[in-house]
Amino acid sequence: MRSYDPSNPITLRRLPVWIGGAALLLAAGCDTTPALEAPALDWQSGEGYRWAELAPPPAGDPGFELLPASHTGIDFRNALTEEQIVENRNLLNGSGVAVGDVTGNGFPDLYFARLDGPNVLYENLGGYRFRDITAESGVALPEQFSTGATFADLNGNGRLDLVVSSNDAPNRLFWNRGDARFEEAEGALATDRNYGSTSIAVADLTGNGALDLYIANYKARSVRDIFPYEDQFRFIVEQVQGEYRIAEKFRDHYKLDRRDDYLLWFETGEPDLLFLNRGDGTFEQVPLDSGILHDADGEPILEPLLDWGLHVKIQDITGDGRPDIYVANDFESPDRIWLNQGDGTFRALDPLAMRKSSLSSMAVDFSDLNRNGLTDFFVVEMLSRRHEYRIRQMGTMAPSPQPIGAITNRPQYMGNTLFMNRGDRSWAEVSEYAGVRRSEWSWSVLFLDMTLDGFEDALIATGHFYDVQDSDANNVLRARLASGQLDAARSMLVYPALRVRNVAFRNRGDFTFEEVGAEWGFTEEDVSHGMALGDLNLSGTPDLVINRIGEPARIFRNRTDRPRVAVRLVGASPNTGAVGAKIRFLGGPVEQSKEVVAGGTYLSGSAPHYVFAPGDEDGPFTLEVRWPDGTVSRVADVRPNRIYELDQATLAAEPVETPSVEPEAPAPWFEDRTAALDHEHIETPFDDFARQPLLPWRLSQDGPGVAWFDWTGNGRDDLFVGSGRGGSLAFYENRNGSLVRTPLPPVTDEAPLDQTGIVAFRGEDGQRHLLIGLSSYEADEVGPASESRVLHYIRDGGQTRLAQMLLVPGTAVGPLAVADYTGDGRLDLFVGGRVTPGRYPEPTPSYLFRNVGGEFERDPEASQALADVGLVTGAVFADLDGDGRPELALAIDWGPVRIFSFDEGRPIERTAEFGLAELTGWWRGIAAGDLTRDGRLDLVVTNHGENFRTRNLSDGPPRMYFADISENGFLELVEAYRDPDLQIEVPRRGPSILAASMPYIMNRNRTYAEFASRDVSTVVGPTLERFERVEAATTAHHLLVNRGGHFEPRPLPVEAQLAPAFAPVLGDFDGDGHLDLFLSQNFFAYELETPRGDAGRSLLLLGDGQGGLTPVPGQESGLLVWGEQRGAAAADVTGDGRLDLVVSQNGTATRHFVNRTAEPGIRIRLVGPPENPDGIGATVLLGRDGSAVPVTAGSGYWSQSSVTPLLTGPESTEVIVRWPDGSETRTPIPAGARELRVEWSATGG
Repeated sequence: MRSYDPSNPITLRRLPVWIGGAALLLAAGCDTTPALEAPALDWQSGEGYRWAELAPPPAGDPGFELLPASHTGIDFRNALTEEQIVENRNLLNGSGVAVGDVTGNGFPDLYFARLDGPNVLYENLGGYRFRDITAESGVALPEQFSTGATFADLNGNGRLDLVVSSNDAPNRLFWNRGDARFEEAEGALATDRNYGSTSIAVADLTGNGALDLYIANYKARSVRDIFPYEDQFRFIVEQVQGEYRIAEKFRDHYKLDRRDDYLLWFETGEPDLLFLNRGDGTFEQVPLDSGILHDADGEPILEPLLDWGLHVKIQDITGDGRPDIYVANDFESPDRIWLNQGDGTFRALDPLAMRKSSLSSMAVDFSDLNRNGLTDFFVVEMLSRRHEYRIRQMGTMAPSPQPIGAITNRPQYMGNTLFMNRGDRSWAEVSEYAGVRRSEWSWSVLFLDMTLDGFEDALIATGHFYDVQDSDANNVLRARLASGQLDAARSMLVYPALRVRNVAFRNRGDFTFEEVGAEWGFTEEDVSHGMALGDLNLSGTPDLVINRIGEPARIFRNRTDRPRVAVRLVGASPNTGAVGAKIRFLGGPVEQSKEVVAGGTYLSGSAPHYVFAPGDEDGPFTLEVRWPDGTVSRVADVRPNRIYELDQATLAAEPVETPSVEPEAPAPWFEDRTAALDHEHIETPFDDFARQPLLPWRLSQDGPGVAWFDWTGNGRDDLFVGSGRGGSLAFYENRNGSLVRTPLPPVTDEAPLDQTGIVAFRGEDGQRHLLIGLSSYEADEVGPASESRVLHYIRDGGQTRLAQMLLVPGTAVGPLAVADYTGDGRLDLFVGGRVTPGRYPEPTPSYLFRNVGGEFERDPEASQALADVGLVTGAVFADLDGDGRPELALAIDWGPVRIFSFDEGRPIERTAEFGLAELTGWWRGIAAGDLTRDGRLDLVVTNHGENFRTRNLSDGPPRMYFADISENGFLELVEAYRDPDLQIEVPRRGPSILAASMPYIMNRNRTYAEFASRDVSTVVGPTLERFERVEAATTAHHLLVNRGGHFEPRPLPVEAQLAPAFAPVLGDFDGDGHLDLFLSQNFFAYELETPRGDAGRSLLLLGDGQGGLTPVPGQESGLLVWGEQRGAAAADVTGDGRLDLVVSQNGTATRHFVNRTAEPGIRIRLVGPPENPDGIGATVLLGRDGSAVPVTAGSGYWSQSSVTPLLTGPESTEVIVRWPDGSETRTPIPAGARELRVEWSATGG
């Protein structure tokens, strides 16, 4: 191992010249503040590296201290004149700042880009004192609008060179010639024309060791400024022979897009710029439409991408060691994520890997936010944290409707997006769960561990010179333009300023954040743009520099006093900055890592200085560096409160063995048989909002359900899959483990209405019964012909016939469930009322039907108890109190989980007795099973999840007010929540949207600002007294643990809460004797303002027999379902003793999965009494200590799993069955048995 050589010319320039710095300070006659004085680093040699003790910082809480210009000497101010703004509004995107040691004195210097006037380079003299050296440096560039800047050593000589981007002027490259003097590389970045260039990122994209440049382009000038008097549809779009097209004058600026019945026109931006470093100090511009970029299918992109690029970041996001490219684009131009293929080309990220994006993406940063070794990323946008601003800034561009069943699209939504890495090159968007979706009009984002707890926090620069989203200003603007009182060319000046505080999110370490901007020193309201980090006083912790517009730049001292370990790298030439290297810090409170980047901050570039948190331990710790060439170096005996400089040239390194063949991933637990099933659910579009414009989500896309049942009598479960209106139910016959779609008239005839719940069972004489709900929700007319109904089919003698059509008045049918609630031995029917069409969320009736001689008759007396039970989404009959008789458990939308027992057929509600009356939610599905192995049946209920707006917006439960104010039979709705800042209850929707249903709202609230400041009672007025109200105390999915007389609510694990869920399916999917849980997930059918809930891929959670549930990643389970999953059910389809799954999706393919890895179990075939031969309502246990499994007909979400329980537990010797009549049988298990027949006895025992 070689020792450190202080004569190394590259590292020598990094020595702090403290004596010279002090002399300069004294010569300037400046007073020094002890807390701000720069430390004299006393470097010590290590084996291939060097280190220095860091001076103890003054005591201070995490955060920043604003340093005055009188101390720093920095008086830089970025500004524009009104005339410049009128001429070119794109200049308001601001300018940035570059941080790096260009003078060689060891302290990071600052270069500020300016729009109107010269840029300024400040030499850092130490002690947070700076000197303007622009004149001698030669980098002022006073004749251009400079936007972005970054330092990087681009020619490999160890000195930081400078790249400056500009608007409508050439981008510039300056070589650092030493002594803070720069020489322009004339024409190095020459292009065919001038662009509206913004941010710069630097990385070795080709693998040749030299650093390349990617420059994002916006647009030099907007059409609205070029043609201010023709910014209207009638000028831009023309119709020729019935076809619309862009008029000739505008063809270089606009494109048309047809989406269903919508014709949209978009102004186009400019193509980005890529400059590849030849390694000799020259660059080759490579057009991005030359074939270097490929789409997600691998096809080369040969047309220019005319995007609105604001920011580019280059970093390895997949973990393969190659730098990838993320371009954050404004407006409707999508973000571009290019994955490095290692052969000089880049491929677009698969659409399923990232399901949605921000509408107007401003900037992105990457970090391992939960310290699991995977790269997450955060994109900032413009959505405000404040209710008043959100109402006033109602989006000027409404999101486009998404087609039903679309999975591979990537819709854009207002607000930030945070992406959690799943570990298989896909990310779940979790900004609402994390609490970071809103951060005001944001420009820049940086991750930095401010608290030095090991988890990185987020810093965000915010504000805008003009609030162009202000709806009141837009109304004034339109009026003044129409009346001729305003020159269209000067319309920008009408808008008010948007001065807001910068935002800081503290990482709690569990992928949730809290906003602490004011606490951390962001107390001033301003307009901040470029932002960069650098350890300005060599204290070990990065300080913050911000370039603002209209006001002086800001220097913030990092006041954190926690222990730290600082690291900087010296790479091998030509990549002397080791850009692309990955640093790991081992032994701290959590494993930490950072990748070395250059540029890649909005319009800015930070100094390559990285800090890690050792916690309260003294060490020793270990630093590990994976250099850009793939070799790895390690430094042991690392101690806190030191800075380490690691030099690739002198530090021992080990080559990393790269296998020639990718190791084969373990086979997933489930095999995907979807292609063989070949089924697509039909969902005919329906306009829910025509009846109730203020619905929070569509109610027409709730299906389908699925059911397993041996319909053909061959001993194997067949499959039924429901359909939407205009489609037909699909029946699959199970032929020796293969599912074959088979006509089954009249069951498979065309469905006149949406099909809902599906249940099947055997009745007297072995007849097979099938019940299918038909919902009247989409019926065109109101009346008996369009009432909901339940179709009752019977199979007798090999033929299937429609035996009954049960009318279900006053409601749209939802779930079905079957059990003997009357106690006469026959199976009766529950029909859940989902909603009364046009009257959501008013409670709607549900019904009970008695079984009379094999036919069902409505039970008026019993049904009366359910007349206003609520909006029933899921239902299951199960013996919850252990008395042998079934309870009816209901999942209620805008209500609690309700539980009814029966006394001689009369429902008796026990919800409050079981402790569930206050646990209201938007419940969806419900299932019963013993997850704690105590013999009592627990409940799992699904909800909306916690990755939803209500998690962070409200101080209390979300509420919905409803009344038929217009007296047209349809309910008007007002969603409301308690705003934590205003401490009043406010409406969620804006005035124009509310006015679509209640026009008088606009008369009561004449401006958006007036509306935004009022509580819901003032907004709506005295009419609110006529409204009823519902609320949801929780949106979390829950396990309700049966404690014998009451239920203990437990939220499901975090992974389950990241998406809405519908079907909970309980079964032992791994064969360990404990019940596991499968969830169908996702919901897309919201009103347009709400992002779709798409973070789920279905989820398997393994039970531990004590109520614990451990999520299994989809890439391990093999359960990867990307669409809007609905009904799901389990059965041993192949007969191998393992539970298989079917999962439906709304409007797209039904998925079928065969279990290949579970320990095989034993099938229990119940032979019940003549009226109930399948033993529906029984509870089965494999031994006294086994999990209790109920036998149900109708469970989960509109579905039915097999009525043949599959149990595992190798230590068990008997099967215990608690029959519906209260009797119990015990049946020994023969050795090696895979199936056991258990018979009911009239005498019990």
